[in-house]
Amino acid sequence: MSRIEVNAESSHQATVPSRPLGTAMMISVPQIDPNPFQPRHDIDDGELNDLATSILENGILQPLLVCPHKDRFQLVAGYRRLSAAKLAGLDEVPCTVRVMTEHEMLRFALVENLQRNDLNPLEEGESIQKLMAGQNLTQLATAQLINKSEGFVNERLSLLKLPQELKARVSAGQLPLRKALEIGRLTNEASQLRLASRAESVGLEELHALVQKKLVKEQVGRKRHEKRGIQADFKDIVSELPNVRIYKDRISFTFKSENELLDLLEKLIKELKGEQMETVN
Repeated sequence: MSRIEVNAESSHQATVPSRPLGTAMMISVPQIDPNPFQPRHDIDDGELNDLATSILENGILQPLLVCPHKDRFQLVAGYRRLSAAKLAGLDEVPCTVRVMTEHEMLRFALVENLQRNDLNPLEEGESIQKLMAGQNLTQLATAQLINKSEGFVNERLSLLKLPQELKARVSAGQLPLRKALEIGRLTNEASQLRLASRAESVGLEELHALVQKKLVKEQVGRKRHEKRGIQADFKDIVSELPNVRIYKDRISFTFKSENELLDLLEKLIKELKGEQMETVN
């Protein structure tokens, strides 16, 4: 492997690699900056210690992937290996250098972590959202890009709509993915939090039934609210007409002749049409 060293007299400028980009070479650890698009936020301490021990015994078997950035390098893939190398006290690590755009860095880091199952579901959702926004992708195009199903992408994105408290529990592994997705079907945040407090004590099937029951209640409540709104609007319109009495459960029209009834109905139709036009406008 070639070696890239830091020259203290040249403002920490990395020397030009003596081998073509894409080949493995040794790079000084202080010269590697974190990936600004790193999808993974946390590493288990025990896992990191085990990897550091393995590196001390066997070395880093797979080079890290880095991208040239000004006079330094940015990490693209190998977050765990670099963290463990620092913990093990290594001065330099094997790297493959490749020129990449920001979008390519994000996509590559996301795909690598997905392949290794290194991300929790919320980290996956956040990374997918960044990828979609950065390249203006649809869910289907994103799924094809990262070799996952469209359902996988949709589920991860839906987690981002959960209350912050529940997202924290998903990240910590305290709220399983399938249960979080069930709770996410509810639109009311208070209902989501209440149901989440029961999630540990019930199975997935029971949780699904509770969510279904709650959804039915919400739907019935919306229909009743809409019905009350329509009734109230109708009563407001009718109250402006002559010879009308409004009771709790009915409306009474008083007329002396057929012509008077027709006149009353004509006024009512005009009022209703006018109300409809106001709603449209």
